Amino acid sequence: TVEFNRKDKREYKIKRLKQIYSQFVFRKFDLTRITIAVSEGDYSETLTLWTMHPGAKVPKYARGFRLIKAEEFSKAIKNVFT
Repeated sequence: TVEFNRKDKREYKIKRLKQIYSQFVFRKFDLTRITIAVSEGDYSETLTLWTMHPGAKVPKYARGFRLIKAEEFSKAIKNVFT
């Protein structure tokens, strides 16, 4: 889960997500097993990495987040902060 401050600029948020994604690629993680949950609010930026078994429910606090599947990252990143 990635939680951004809504006052941060769109370019900054996209840059941070790309940095996170690049680490998954660099470390050769299976991108089909990674989902990034993105939220905005009035708090400072936080990043939480979760490991969950396939089919597990997303934690309740993250169910309203925008979900980006890592294998679809290139297409999805353009529409996350519209």
